[in-house]
Amino acid sequence: MSRSPNTPGVEGDGIRDVDRVVRVATETLTAAVALVPVLLVGFFGSFAVGLGTGEDWHVVETFRSASGLNRAYVVYRSWGGAVGGIDSQVYVLPAATEWNERDRGLLLWSGDHIDSVRVVWDSDRALRVQARAQEGISLAEYSQGWSRSGFNVRTEPLP
Repeated sequence: MSRSPNTPGVEGDGIRDVDRVVRVATETLTAAVALVPVLLVGFFGSFAVGLGTGEDWHVVETFRSASGLNRAYVVYRSWGGAVGGIDSQVYVLPAATEWNERDRGLLLWSGDHIDSVRVVWDSDRALRVQARAQEGISLAEYSQGWSRSGFNVRTEPLP
C-alpha cells in the first residue's frame, strides 16, 4: 500500500521517515560544510584582486596655449585595482598653476578605451582634443567633451 509522504502510516513506516530525515540533514550539512571553503576562497580572492582599488592619477602630458596663459593637462586616472580601468581626461588650469589631485582644474574632456590623446589650442579659450580609441572602439561613443566656463572644446580623431 502506498501513501503520500506527509501522511501517517503504520508503525514500521516511521523508521523510514527517520532515516529520510537523517539522510536529508546529513546531505544538507555536508553541502554547507563543502560550501564554506569555496565562499572563503571567493571572499579572500576578491579582497586580493581589489587591493589598491583607489584612484591613481598620472599626468601624461601638458599643452600650453599659444599665449601661454593656460595649460591643458592630459591625465590618466586608473581605478579599481585589477578589475578596474583607465580613463583619459583633459583638465585646463592657468599656466602658473600646477595640476594635482586635489586641485585638478576644469575638466573639459574625458574618454574610456583611449590609446593616446593630444591637445591642440585654437585660441586661449578654444581647444581640440585629438584622441585615438582602441581598436574596435568608437571615439564618439567612449569620449565626451564639455564646453564651459568660457572654454570651447571639440573632439576629433588623432591623425
